[in-house]
Amino acid sequence: LDTWNTLKDFIINNDMSDSENYDYVKSVYNTGSLIDYFILNSYVVCMDWLNWNTGWWRGTHPNGDKKKWRYILWDMDATFGHYTNYTGIPDTSADADPCNPETLGDPGGQGHVPILNSLFENEEFTSDYINRYADLSNTIFSCDFMISHLDSLVSIITPEMPQQIQRWGGSYQEWEENVQILRDYILERCSDEFIEGMEECYDVEALDVTIIIEGGGEVEINSIDLDPNTSPWTGVYYSGLPISLSA
Repeated sequence: LDTWNTLKDFIINNDMSDSENYDYVKSVYNTGSLIDYFILNSYVVCMDWLNWNTGWWRGTHPNGDKKKWRYILWDMDATFGHYTNYTGIPDTSADADPCNPETLGDPGGQGHVPILNSLFENEEFTSDYINRYADLSNTIFSCDFMISHLDSLVSIITPEMPQQIQRWGGSYQEWEENVQILRDYILERCSDEFIEGMEECYDVEALDVTIIIEGGGEVEINSIDLDPNTSPWTGVYYSGLPISLSA
């Protein structure tokens, strides 16, 4: 705990736009894990995190990278408009701004939001954050992927519902209605309104990037791997931020 508090105080009380300070933070803190943790909870509009269900840890392996602080994720039932708003999320609807977690103060008193906001002083971190949000929005947060994944889960659960209802009550129609509520929430969340939210939150402009692969080979854009089967591929990225491309 003392080690964590020392790092938290360093990040909050020092200029993170200074490259030496930020390089030190990256040497002991997996900033990519922090980014993924906030993005995921932001996108699914989690309502009981930070003051609940927050896990972060570091290893003792002599390899420096494995000793960095990073996050774990569990207990995600208070998401997509379900359950109770324990954390005081300002907007629990599918139209919630992606930057809402940055306004939460410090739920739980462990420093995660103040750390995030301090790291936003650094241009590299800010670019990594927005680009990672774009990568995920273009892949696993896309309407196609999320609805396909939902359908795959429904197909697994459907045969179990008669026994579920017999044991715990309810009706099949009630379950179908609840699934439809979840589906509607996802479809609204992955719409163009979310892109508009990114533009307003981070003062950027959404741009379409199209990649065409002629013949064989692969292309990597940031953390996304593309092959000829996915060509042509189009994703939404944001102006003024560097994008990594390799063929």
